[in-house]
Amino acid sequence: MVIPFILMLNSGCAFAAFLILKKKRSVIHKRLERVLIGLGSSVMSLAISMNVQLWLHVLAFAIYLSVLFGVAIGVVFGLLDMRQLMMIGYQQGLIGGLMGAMLGAVVLNPSLCGLPAEYGNSIETHTAAFSFFSLFLSAATVGLIYFINESSEVNSEV
Repeated sequence: MVIPFILMLNSGCAFAAFLILKKKRSVIHKRLERVLIGLGSSVMSLAISMNVQLWLHVLAFAIYLSVLFGVAIGVVFGLLDMRQLMMIGYQQGLIGGLMGAMLGAVVLNPSLCGLPAEYGNSIETHTAAFSFFSLFLSAATVGLIYFINESSEVNSEV
């Protein structure tokens, strides 16, 4: 199945975003750092928790596990600099984890949102499409974090 592979790629994107933020944290302004930590933790926890939900949907506690992954990602991103940022990372990770878990649950069972029964016939297609979308979203977030860090470094040198 393609979901574990995409989950690994999303985890790699989260690790890359973390390394970019860690390497440049002394250069960027504190307000920009708060925004980037909120962005990274929310998007990465959304993508990873959705893929965990899609992968482990047969387990009874898959939603709880997905949310815990989201919170852990948010706290790790928040621990980059200050304890205040840990609370921002926790909040954004919790929100992203909840959104990812619920999005994964709706992809697997479209009747939760009152969608017609015809959508239930192509669950595998929707699962793969949403997994690839989460990978695109993670890669775009890493690119955005890198671009903002590079442009803020250039502006601080002037």
